[in-house]
Amino acid sequence: MITLDDAWLGNLTNVIPFIEQHHIPITIFVATQPLRDGVLWLNYFRDKALCTQYETTFPELKLSNPKKLSTTRRNEIWETLRNEKGYERVIMSEQNIRELSKNKYVTIGSHTVSHPVLPNCTKEELQDELSESKRQLEEITGCTVGSFAYPNGDYNGEIIRKCRKNGYEMAFTTEQRLLDIEKDSLYTLPRYCVPDKFGKYESIARALGMWSKLFSL
Repeated sequence: MITLDDAWLGNLTNVIPFIEQHHIPITIFVATQPLRDGVLWLNYFRDKALCTQYETTFPELKLSNPKKLSTTRRNEIWETLRNEKGYERVIMSEQNIRELSKNKYVTIGSHTVSHPVLPNCTKEELQDELSESKRQLEEITGCTVGSFAYPNGDYNGEIIRKCRKNGYEMAFTTEQRLLDIEKDSLYTLPRYCVPDKFGKYESIARALGMWSKLFSL
């Protein structure tokens, strides 16, 4: 199974034609807020010039890893940064997702509303991220959204319980290991990451689980 996170705009030209040519089914996990903004929230927090401008107002911008912020605080800072600067679109639009949902090789899954690190959310924020993303994507596509991918790969027992409660049938982690059909839950499905910079044979080795076995020896 091949999955893609975040709905990067480049997927339309460097992935979709290939899967259509070779009849390869894929799932794209989509966060709904970036469909409107055109970028992920991390774009703002990694903009050094912008963050330096607001370091006095928001000392947290000096953190090397903004993913450690609570979602509440992230949203407060994010709102200010969004009003200050715009970026060129790098994430697909709602129209792109609407059209892709009609492609017989593409399944659309949820990746939350705003792509937070879910353990950093309050109970109310977690519920909104899970339920609203599902509702919005089903409204955009006209299809049932039954799969979910944890942003940044972070999850816990409460998050799994909420996924079940909100009607997701399965959820994907970023744990790089082989699937154990007898022991693994449908809500902790592992995936092997294949970054762009990897070569052909290294990518194949990772996809087959050989890479992790080699370096665990």
